[in-house]
Amino acid sequence: MIRKTGFTLLSGLVFGLIGSTLLGYSDAILFFLLLTFVIGFDIILFNLTLASSISEISVIREVSRSYVRKGQFNDILIRFTNNSRRSVDFGYFDTLSSVFKTMGDFEGDLHLDPGQTIERKYSISATAIGKYEVGPIIIYADDPLHLALVTYPALSKDEIKVAPSTSDIFSRRSERVSNLLYTRGLHISRKAGQGYNFYGVREYTENDDFRYVAWSRYGLQNGEDLYIKQMEEERQVNVLFVIDYSESVNQGTPEHLLFDIVTAQVIAMSHGMLKNHDSVGYLLTSSAHDVFLKPERGSKAVDKFERAISEIKPAGTFSIDQTLKKMKDRIKKQAIIFMITPFAYPEEFRMKPDPQLNLGKRINLVIMSRAGFIPEGKDQLEKRLILDSIDRESMAVKGISHFFNSIGIRSLVVNEKNLVPYIMSEYAYGKVTQ
Repeated sequence: MIRKTGFTLLSGLVFGLIGSTLLGYSDAILFFLLLTFVIGFDIILFNLTLASSISEISVIREVSRSYVRKGQFNDILIRFTNNSRRSVDFGYFDTLSSVFKTMGDFEGDLHLDPGQTIERKYSISATAIGKYEVGPIIIYADDPLHLALVTYPALSKDEIKVAPSTSDIFSRRSERVSNLLYTRGLHISRKAGQGYNFYGVREYTENDDFRYVAWSRYGLQNGEDLYIKQMEEERQVNVLFVIDYSESVNQGTPEHLLFDIVTAQVIAMSHGMLKNHDSVGYLLTSSAHDVFLKPERGSKAVDKFERAISEIKPAGTFSIDQTLKKMKDRIKKQAIIFMITPFAYPEEFRMKPDPQLNLGKRINLVIMSRAGFIPEGKDQLEKRLILDSIDRESMAVKGISHFFNSIGIRSLVVNEKNLVPYIMSEYAYGKVTQ
């Protein structure tokens, strides 16, 4: 393929040759003919030799791991083999997403003799969770005068699934979460029932189990009155995180994305709730995604969630009506529900009462502010426009939050710093009152 520079130069030569011919400048005609011959010979020779040999280079990519955690380096080996009969000089690069940090020879120039094999190694580290493609590997070559270029996709794509990093999850456990989980003990709620911990005493009735009679309190008032021991019932609750996984959460820079921050904090809170012996479930929802993981106890719940978010990326649009319909069809038991969404397009939401909005369950609508995830403007005018847009969106989102509070759905606009404290305080309140 001839570059634009080559086309421009050839056009100029043809124009000069025609002009010289019309004006009768014999020296100029000879000059333009000679230069046209040199350039044409260079391009033709390139297409007959190096350009035809590029397609005979075989490339193999070996990815050490297809499933990694964010921030973890993944080693990649690329093997080039020249299957042609002539030596080849070419360049290469591996096509990578902007979320990858690279270290090593993911691009460069090579010289391969016939039958020779050369290996190149490099490492990548993802700055965000999700499923990303590595490749294709593009090899290219140009002629000595840099007038023609040939490119060839030598290898197809590989997929790498990125889960949240362990350090990121545990570093987001705020001091308030620790206080809620560890200074109050594992069981926040107290309820009289069957258990192992003493709760109190009450008067004995004929339907009570005689084994629980508090003999130390026998006859305290009239000499024959009996009292029964009440034990503390260990009550667990179901918690469901409903996460907007549409394009609206794909905000921020590669190192600081909204959906990445939210999922890491959700995982950190999930670990705390699982320590409290509660069941945790998840719903990742948008017009493109519908991933439901029913509430369950144990670390497997978080493992399934990490696998799920490492296999997809935010896509589609978010509809709260459709989300509530999904929840109504799937959630049959009582649960504490946290719906997390930025409401990226609040002007499209119509604030009117809808029977479908009432599920008969405790729903906490957590509206994430996007203010901390919008890149700063390059100049003062752009900064001013961004700030005005944020202010208008903030006012609209606060109005939506007020509307949901008015119809019985607890709602609050939060930012990155107070997301965890708000959810954990509502979780503690839900355990006591449910």
